[in-house]
Formats: sequence, C-alpha cells, structure tokens
Amino acid sequence: INKIEEQIKEFETDTISKNIEDYNIISAQISKCVNIINENCNFKGRKEEVFHIWIIPFSELTDRLVFSKEIETSQKLIDEIQVYLKEFKRYFK
Repeated sequence: INKIEEQIKEFETDTISKNIEDYNIISAQISKCVNIINENCNFKGRKEEVFHIWIIPFSELTDRLVFSKEIETSQKLIDEIQVYLKEFKRYFK
C-alpha cells in the first residue's frame, strides 16, 4: 500500500505534462503492487473478510486504469484509488 502511495505521489509531483503513456506506466506499477498484495495477504477471520470487501473494488479500479485510454478518465481513477488507499489505512492500522 505504501509503495502505491509513493508511486502516485511521485507521479503527481512530476511537473512534466502527462500523456496517456505516462498513465499506462503508473497503472502497470499499481497493478503489479495489487497482485503482490493479493498474493501475500495473510489476514485471517474478520480482517480477511474486510480485506476482500476492500480489495475487490480496488482491483476493479486498477483494472479500469490499466485499460483507460483517456488522460482525464485516468486521472479521475487515480483520484479514486487514493481514496481507497486512505480507506485501507483507516481499516487496517
């Protein structure tokens, strides 16, 4: 999760104008992190249930970002991803 936040922060602080290829790169990085998170999930019981409630829509967002072809849509998806990251931190301190 922290890695995704770092990647997004670095992406957003880069002052160079973004094109769709830049969004494709960040989406691939985020997607890779999501796969690692899924593979290494070791929550049990209620935490595991809550994690799956969180990760399913989060994964869908990252998939939409991967397939996005428009800069405006991609940026909106990044904004939504950031909201989900904050929610994760709230539930899994």
